[in-house]
Amino acid sequence: MSVPQNRPVVVHTSLKAIGEIEGRAEGLLEGLSEYITAKGGLLVVPAHTWDNFFGNITPTLDLGSDHVCIGTFPRIAAQSPLGYRSPHPTHSVVVFGEEKKALDFIRHDEDVRSMCDPSGCLGQVEREDGYILLIGVGQNKNTYLHTVEEELGVKNRMGSEMIDVSVRYKDGTLRKKQILPLRAEGIGDVSVNYTVFQPAFEYHRAVVKGKIGNADSMLCRAGMLKAVLQMINDRKGDKEVLADRTPLDPALYEDEELIH
Repeated sequence: MSVPQNRPVVVHTSLKAIGEIEGRAEGLLEGLSEYITAKGGLLVVPAHTWDNFFGNITPTLDLGSDHVCIGTFPRIAAQSPLGYRSPHPTHSVVVFGEEKKALDFIRHDEDVRSMCDPSGCLGQVEREDGYILLIGVGQNKNTYLHTVEEELGVKNRMGSEMIDVSVRYKDGTLRKKQILPLRAEGIGDVSVNYTVFQPAFEYHRAVVKGKIGNADSMLCRAGMLKAVLQMINDRKGDKEVLADRTPLDPALYEDEELIH
């Protein structure tokens, strides 16, 4: 799949889809980290805690805890002494790689103003020409697409009122702040419909398919995903294309020249 070893790679994965792994989740983490960071790259594992916000639990993120709400692999990453966890109150990531690079990377989540702020770590992946690796999961698990939609100003994606969140640092300091939430009126969780973008991504060769273990996997170039969504957003006008999983009209993304 030509997964790069010198750039940030965000990994979303289903352990069940992969099948038997030597060392289980820890073995997968070790293998991915060893490969992706071999030439200066960064392995970026989402470690979200948005459930704490919806459950009215304070702090929203505790950097002294391994709590995550999106599965076993992210929890194992959060437990690892080799990872560096970002201070995003709802959409934290754990970064593996050379210490200075990793620390510089997670600082982008220090002053985020929304749940998937383009100025944060997910936006930094695109700025560093990075990738998203989906192992056994689809675009509905690709958190980066929230970041792109916010950056492009897609209508009906953000709440209008700030919400209270907080981060407890390892030294016990509690930092309170406010951010804008994700919100799509009339849709609910808009990410479940992100799968409708897959044909557009494939048309423009923004994804490379392969297998990792038994899992159907996709390597997605962040900048190309953004360019495809920009094209769709420019062409759709006021139409909501994610109201459900109705396939996209090919006229929204087909073009004589492929996006590069």
